[in-house]
Amino acid sequence: MQLPTRVWREFEREQYCSELLVTAGQVLIAALLAVLYASSPPGLFPDAPTRAVPLGLTLLSVLTLVRLYFAVTGQLTR
Repeated sequence: MQLPTRVWREFEREQYCSELLVTAGQVLIAALLAVLYASSPPGLFPDAPTRAVPLGLTLLSVLTLVRLYFAVTGQLTR
């Protein structure tokens, strides 16, 4: 069964809005985690050679920004 064009357009618009909403939530979570990390005291091993939390936050932020770019340009809903 074929749906009318207006239904498909409405579906695509809702999909676009939901992608933006999910990405905004991810940006807020990354920002909250960064603020919590910045305000916390140093860990058990402050001179450790690898700092996992900043690395993880950086990767999360980069992936979220890439997703935001794809969501804004409409590449996630194609």
